Amino acid sequence: KERIQKYTVFPNPGTRKNWRASFSAERDYFDGIQSLAGRGIYHSNIELFGFNLDYFINRVLFLSGCTYFPIKGGVSGYGATLIGLGLYIGPFWRLALEISLRAGAAGGGNIPVGLGTVTQLRYGISAAIIEGFSAHLIWGKLVYVGTPITASSAEIGLSYNFGIPVRKIYQ
Repeated sequence: KERIQKYTVFPNPGTRKNWRASFSAERDYFDGIQSLAGRGIYHSNIELFGFNLDYFINRVLFLSGCTYFPIKGGVSGYGATLIGLGLYIGPFWRLALEISLRAGAAGGGNIPVGLGTVTQLRYGISAAIIEGFSAHLIWGKLVYVGTPITASSAEIGLSYNFGIPVRKIYQ
């Protein structure tokens, strides 16, 4: 039997690509941080640079992973890495709705995050710009588990959808 090799983009040519990489700027507005002012902690908000990598299981469900680093706010040692699951609803014309729930580790920067566990609920919209590229606007709520600290977040970013070439062997 003769083997024929064919390279294609997973899942199928002509369908939405199953990976998405995003760069974003996020601003976190802390709630409940005033109760910590007596301990010398006065952070009211911080600005973060983020990188997200999403894998679309199908057209609606995706796995999400991200990492954030501070760019402003006096919390130079802060960092967060989260993973989770999301829903992608759309597209409607060039717009899509997204909602995701993520959890992970965060800490440093003199922000009292307890044991360092954080959860985040995110929701927002994305708009297609040109083939493969989209911009997104996301709102969210972070909860630092075991502490009175929560944060509301606003994120704006640019995403690129891509596929990974997969070798298929037909017999």
